[in-house]
Amino acid sequence: MRMREDALGTLRLARMLMEKGWAVTLQSTIVISYPGTKLYAEALKNGWFRVDPKDYDRFDMKEPVLSTPDMTPEEVMKICDEIYKVFLSPKYVLKQLVRIRSLRDVKYSVKGAAKVLGHVKDFAKSKWPRTEN
Repeated sequence: MRMREDALGTLRLARMLMEKGWAVTLQSTIVISYPGTKLYAEALKNGWFRVDPKDYDRFDMKEPVLSTPDMTPEEVMKICDEIYKVFLSPKYVLKQLVRIRSLRDVKYSVKGAAKVLGHVKDFAKSKWPRTEN
């Protein structure tokens, strides 16, 4: 499996789309295999959980609950964080400032910036490491 390569490719694509203005918003989350889904059943069958699969309190997207063969949990969280930081790149910010035409646009941009900063804070390193099982 080449999860790191795929994740870094997603980061590069997000950066390019946002900085060129071809996308205005994006969302990044870690994969959570919720009970009752096919992914949950497959993860149970294959031993992919890195936490107790019945500890649903940990299924809160604050950490990966599944193992990744070529990435640490910290690397997974860092890539999610980096995707959100695309919103803070000078190219993206400049494109958004140029698009402002009204007070409504300003309010939308301020609200969006607050949400991005919240997501960046959610992925902050200070929450690591959480202990396994």
